Amino acid sequence: MNIKDGFYKVSFHAALPGMGGIVVVRENQVQGADEKYLYSGVLNIREDNVTSSITVAAYTSGATSVFGTSGGKFELQLTGQVSGSGFQLSGASPIAGQPPIQIHGTFIAPITL
Repeated sequence: MNIKDGFYKVSFHAALPGMGGIVVVRENQVQGADEKYLYSGVLNIREDNVTSSITVAAYTSGATSVFGTSGGKFELQLTGQVSGSGFQLSGASPIAGQPPIQIHGTFIAPITL
């Protein structure tokens, strides 16, 4: 199963609650943002399983990540599952000893509105 190209609403769960954001998936590339962070990466899909490498970077001062860090840039290595309406990913925190991150993406619209 592939992740279909389109807009996805994403929610994040880690050491702190996340505010969520929007990502665009196009040909297994991911770009997105929320109020304080940008995300960019690649989805590698094999059947219903997905692995992903995502770069997350703050673009505003005072940004606090779901890991409790301020500003900066970090990489996430994620694994998960694809479903008909979205995906679920999880991965280790970039901060040793912090809880892992859970990401849920739900399809909301095709790229061509």
